Amino acid sequence: MFLYAVVTSINRFRTTRGLFRWIIKLIVLVQSFLLWASKKEYKTFSDCFFHYQKQAKHPWINERTIEYPWIAENIAELEKCQVLDVGAKEGLPSTDILLNNSNIVYTIDINTTLITQTTNNLIIKKGDIRATPFESGFFDAVIAVSTLEHIGIPGRYGIEKLDDSGDFKAMSEIHRILKPGGKVFVTLPYGFGKSLPLNRLYNDARINTLFEKFAITKKEYFRYSTQYEMWFKVREPFASENDWDIEPWYSLGCFCATKQVDSQ
Repeated sequence: MFLYAVVTSINRFRTTRGLFRWIIKLIVLVQSFLLWASKKEYKTFSDCFFHYQKQAKHPWINERTIEYPWIAENIAELEKCQVLDVGAKEGLPSTDILLNNSNIVYTIDINTTLITQTTNNLIIKKGDIRATPFESGFFDAVIAVSTLEHIGIPGRYGIEKLDDSGDFKAMSEIHRILKPGGKVFVTLPYGFGKSLPLNRLYNDARINTLFEKFAITKKEYFRYSTQYEMWFKVREPFASENDWDIEPWYSLGCFCATKQVDSQ
């Protein structure tokens, strides 16, 4: 994290990016070797190197500055509900906002070291969102912030086996555990370019398949501008044209959808 902080600090200004380009390249090599040697994530050095090459291009303002304010705005109405925040933990903006509004918040993560822990209204569970222990129609809402794109992609977050339809299975399970009329809030990377084994990139076709059991009630897209060095809300066609092989960051898609009242 320290080396990544150094890279993003250098990337904050065009002048420093030019002057210290060689430092960034050295950091990429060092980080790649350390990650490969740790055997904690990717199995090959080339995958580790690809990961940090991508990170080395990251601007200092990342997509979290868009995602969490968007989520905060859209979940503000949730109060005294049962909510699942997929892959979250205590201390994240989404979880804290939900707790402050007197919701009962569950989290589920395959990587948590805790099997089950209950703290006030926060219940942490170890598990896979593709097959959860929850009863059908258990939740009023489900949140997935930059999570679905990783499900079934081996190499990160303890995932070992490829499951190309892992995100579809996750959404099918989310549909099952939501009450009729329940809402799901999702943020995803959008655009095209080489992204594996980091994560999937989404386009309109995959989004339609992902939400085929839901009614999408809101969808917004954001793209980072290298000219102005900030994120802008954009139309879908412009978001989809973002080439991650060239651009420092993918576009971002933010979606709110509802489980149909007559849906099973």
